[in-house]
Amino acid sequence: METFFLTLLNRSAAAGWVVLAVLLIRLLLGKAPKWIRVVLWGFAAFRLIAPVTPESRFSLVRGELSIPQSVFSQGENRAAGNPVGNEGELLLPSAAGDGETARLAFQVISVLWLIGVLAMLCYLAVSSVRVRRRVREAVWLSGNVWECDALPTPFVFGVLRPRIFLPSSTEEADRACILLHERAHVRRRDPLWKLLGFLLLSVYWFHPLLWLAYFFFCRDLELACDEKVIREHGEEMKKPYSRALIRCAAPRKGISVLPPAFGETGIRERVKNVLRYRKPPLLLVVCAAVVCAAAAVCLLTRPPRPTVEAVFSEDAFVFESQTPRGLTLSFPLDRIPEAGYSEGAAFSEPLEVYRTDTTAIRLESVQPANGEEDWLDLVFAFVYDLPDSGSFLAPYCRMDNGSYGNGVELLGGELEDGVWPESAFLRSRGPGERFTVCVPADALAGAQGTMKLEILCYEIRYRAAAGQP
Repeated sequence: METFFLTLLNRSAAAGWVVLAVLLIRLLLGKAPKWIRVVLWGFAAFRLIAPVTPESRFSLVRGELSIPQSVFSQGENRAAGNPVGNEGELLLPSAAGDGETARLAFQVISVLWLIGVLAMLCYLAVSSVRVRRRVREAVWLSGNVWECDALPTPFVFGVLRPRIFLPSSTEEADRACILLHERAHVRRRDPLWKLLGFLLLSVYWFHPLLWLAYFFFCRDLELACDEKVIREHGEEMKKPYSRALIRCAAPRKGISVLPPAFGETGIRERVKNVLRYRKPPLLLVVCAAVVCAAAAVCLLTRPPRPTVEAVFSEDAFVFESQTPRGLTLSFPLDRIPEAGYSEGAAFSEPLEVYRTDTTAIRLESVQPANGEEDWLDLVFAFVYDLPDSGSFLAPYCRMDNGSYGNGVELLGGELEDGVWPESAFLRSRGPGERFTVCVPADALAGAQGTMKLEILCYEIRYRAAAGQP
């Protein structure tokens, strides 16, 4: 659950930037059709839902939160034979006890988050039950229209089969306007979008900007629906429609959850918008659509992930330092397939032998050295998941002239039954982020338990250059 909550934190951080951008665009597009605003709120929902987003240099969304995964997985690392705190491992600069405290604190926060989600869902369920109780005595009028005594304002209820409920006290002069509005909600599937919006808010209840986003999303749904009615039925509807809004105004109690209600949201703003509404010129609609498309490119993408090459070449990054680090790679010998000793074998799932928050070292394949069965080549690879700033391990360093040099060095090797540094040597330092260790096949085949290799590589520290997202 902690890992899932960390994922939600990262998504909410990105969505927070989208919400701020949408609020700004709302101000800039004040005279544009209000359906544009609803589309923009869909962008924020996409950032909260999408497991992955495409990369773009035009992205305005800042990177993810930099919370080391090692804080939450210390026990797992020890179990894998890769204890936290090994020399060269890039962890938080705190003692193991502090890391355990942080992990427990994060577990408590995760439980509190889950309690909040359940509370929001209970609120949704209770609200639904209360509405159903109110309308159980409703009288059918025609089609999907029902009338009920115990209602303060008209609304649409239901997602799969939405029904329109009218208070029995509704004046006959207002009914036509109300039905036009509620039927527009049904055609636009607004009950579904509002329910999905509340479910997202239930999951991300801890983010204050998302509460603000939900408030304006509900208001923009109503404004867009009002404009749709006036656009389709002419400006002669403005005055009777506004009078119906004022007569059906209902006091707002708490957060609006279920039905899109005719007279519950921002009545003053809606009346002003209806009376001032003019069919927007084509040029304004086109410009608003272009802004919407540009916003999609900037808000639905993320900045390109840092790469080792970009850091070393200082392309949008500052290369801060490089420090030699000794590491111990360890893996169980029974994971090496039989075919590896004779004809060679690649792992269907690479065997991870070392990990930090940004770097994983994996054993990719085992094969006879130069076609000879007396020696085996163990091919290792560095795999990266780099944040905008931080550090990682590299199998090489950067020379003064900008070239690469002094790659991985083998310090020693050990089987469970003894030390044999003289019989293991580094065959190659490349290409790219790979290196090969050559070991005697008979020593490897006859051993049991765990193999350990001590290597020397480099810890690279970097940060995003000024002006980068």
